[in-house]
Formats: sequence, structure tokens, C-alpha cells
Amino acid sequence: MLLQQLKRPTVAPSNTPQFEPRTTISTDHHIRGWRKAKEKTAAGPSKLHFGMYKAHIQRRRLAEVDAFMRSIAYSTGYSYSRWKRGLDFHLLKRKREFWAKKLRTIGLLEADFNMNNKVLGADAMRAGERAKVLTPHNYGGRKNLRAVEVNMNQYLTYNSIWGRRGRAVVMSNDAKGCYD
Repeated sequence: MLLQQLKRPTVAPSNTPQFEPRTTISTDHHIRGWRKAKEKTAAGPSKLHFGMYKAHIQRRRLAEVDAFMRSIAYSTGYSYSRWKRGLDFHLLKRKREFWAKKLRTIGLLEADFNMNNKVLGADAMRAGERAKVLTPHNYGGRKNLRAVEVNMNQYLTYNSIWGRRGRAVVMSNDAKGCYD
């Protein structure tokens, strides 16, 4: 039932502007994306890492092949077998604290899979902006809005509550770090 509800409607309501996500990853878009990426970023268990893709953008023909491979997956929904495996990696939250409960687990996924996910996220945000369906509290990744403003608004709210000696219940939920 959930997947049925999450399906993109075939016909948009008349008051919603129609937005078609991109169907291919152009070579120029591919090059721009990898130019911004940091080479030292860790990737999944295969030997294909960020540095390799950054080296490929130096030769147009190699960049075209990489962009084409990403486009196949992006336009058809096909998932390469190496994209179906990840690598769990534990990071220290604090120096010299090695207890399991003091570690942060991250999942390392394939570099090109991550890059396709960035494109998908950008397309989804653009579609949400155009359809005006994003919550006003969603500041990150939106034009003319910055995540730091959320912190400032929260600080001003707390000061307002304190200044008028009001009562309030505030729920700050950082679900990003909660994997269980």
C-alpha cells in the first residue's frame, strides 16, 4: 500500500506545474559533478573510487563512457550488481573511545551510485519546488535558503519564549544519525 501511495501520479492536478525529471546524464553534467567531488571520499567495496572518476573527466571519451553507464541506470532503473553491496564502516565519535556504542556506523556505497543519487535528489527537490509541495521548514538544498537559518530561527524562538516567560514544548529530532 505504501508503494502505491508513493507512486508518481500519471496525471498531475491541473493547478500543479508539470515537471519531467531528466532521463539521461549528459557528459557535461557528469564532468561538472565529478569536478566538485572530493577525491579522498571513500567509496564502496569495488575498486572503483572517486579518484578514478575524477581522472576519467580529464579525457572526454572516458567521461562519455562513464556518463553513458550512469545514464543507463538513471533512465531505466537498472541497478548494477556492485551497487547492491555496501560496506559498513565505523568512525570514532570521540578520540580514543573504541567502545561499540561510541562508534558511528556509516554505509559506503559505490561512487557512481552516490553521484546518481545526488542527481535524483536534486531532481526531486526541483520538482518539489515547482509544485510548491515542500514544507517551509525544509531549508537545506533549496534556493535562497540555508540550513544555518534554521539554527537562527530556533535560537530566536527560544529567546522569545524565555523573554515572555512562556511555556513551550520543543522537539528536536535528528533522525539522520538514528539508524535503529
